[in-house]
Amino acid sequence: MISIAFLLSLVYLPYLAWLHCKVDKISSLVLERVETPICAPQGAIPEPIQQMMPNHRDAIVQQEPQHQDFVEISYPELASNEPAEDTSPQSILCSIETKRFSTAVRRLYNVASQDHFMLPDDLDWDKFQQALNLSVMVNTPETGRRLLKNLSPIDKFGLGHSFDLIKYAASLEDVYAGSRMISTIGKHKKAQAVAASSFWNTETYDKDTLMALPDRWAWAYMNALHTCEYAWPNVYERRFWRCVSAAFLEELAPVRS
Repeated sequence: MISIAFLLSLVYLPYLAWLHCKVDKISSLVLERVETPICAPQGAIPEPIQQMMPNHRDAIVQQEPQHQDFVEISYPELASNEPAEDTSPQSILCSIETKRFSTAVRRLYNVASQDHFMLPDDLDWDKFQQALNLSVMVNTPETGRRLLKNLSPIDKFGLGHSFDLIKYAASLEDVYAGSRMISTIGKHKKAQAVAASSFWNTETYDKDTLMALPDRWAWAYMNALHTCEYAWPNVYERRFWRCVSAAFLEELAPVRS
């Protein structure tokens, strides 16, 4: 038995020595791992961990969203909630500016704002004039032109207001009313017409009277007088003033073929 044990010891002794050497190396490796500090200085990452991690800066850059330029978006303008201005005759007559006109004048203006109407037979000059003033003040020339168009005869208010009607016709750009008024002067004697207004004096021109009209109206009237004087020497015949009326109308409202 002793010999067998001795033989076994001879066989296993080198193996045991080799095994003991391996165990010593393993224990030394474990001690080295334990002695390696896990907590690196603040802000630093231990070397082994750095090797295991990808480049953290690249990772951060990849995770950052790409910068996008702001795009200006235009929105359509919203419709205003403010009500549109009411320009109806009823609204105009209710405005503060028209309150100084009498009820009768405003009623006449309202009637003249319609397409079809007739002037009352008992219409006087003051009421008619105020209705024209109202149409000029509120800038509704079409209403004033209707008033002049329906005035029949055009010289209903006599020679005393003949030039006044010419001025209103000029303010309302109603060439036809002006031409109608000119054609009626031949019914009267020269002295009567000149006494009513120096505008009808064909021998001398009153500068102040002509300046009361727009330049083109004054020029058209004077040009019409010169044109017709050669054809009709007697300037206060009806034919002469009908010629002046036609030439005046042709000058301001030429007919084109």
